[in-house]
Amino acid sequence: MDVSRLEQIITELPSSETIIIDGEVIASSVLLPIIEMDDKLYILVEKRSHKVSQPGEICFPGGRHDKADVTFEETAIRETIEELGYNREDITMLGKLGVLVSHHRSAIHCYVGFIHWKDVASKRYNKEEVEEIMLLDIDELMSIEPYIYKVKVKAVAYEDDENGNKIDLFPGKELGIPEKYHNEWSMGYRSIISYDLGSVKIWGLTGYILRHFLGIFSKT
Repeated sequence: MDVSRLEQIITELPSSETIIIDGEVIASSVLLPIIEMDDKLYILVEKRSHKVSQPGEICFPGGRHDKADVTFEETAIRETIEELGYNREDITMLGKLGVLVSHHRSAIHCYVGFIHWKDVASKRYNKEEVEEIMLLDIDELMSIEPYIYKVKVKAVAYEDDENGNKIDLFPGKELGIPEKYHNEWSMGYRSIISYDLGSVKIWGLTGYILRHFLGIFSKT
């Protein structure tokens, strides 16, 4: 497999983007870490600790952008160091894959880079945040077709207060908006991507990022 070609493709990806979205954007960064071992390439993933949100799910290292981080890339590096216990010199950034904007107003800046594998460092991961780390063979991942499911998304223009009284969140009737937008209306479907690797299930936003990367990697 041609690593230099992969580096070239990633380098040529757009490095800047403008995100237009309603309301405040929650910015975060993740690193898709590549490990080279015995002339094979692997992707490192984490199983989230039961002490953090979304326990037991598979993800890449990353987290919210901190004001102290000069760039979003630095966020990805800092979070990777905090979660995996590696040193900065163990990480070689390759480039930016893009920005994933999710339905709940979060913008995830996605990067890819090499982590220089050390058996000692592999056991230094943060047990408070990470239950386990795993290496996934890229060749095997390339041979797996992900499942793609559809879920229906609905907008609800009201909510009930603690006494069961209806409170309008969007006063469509008073604004003269068509009647179909006064209570509830369909916002179409969104896809949920799932990779079934036996005991390891990769889905949701991590699944989106993985599929995007494998699509790039297939060009090498």
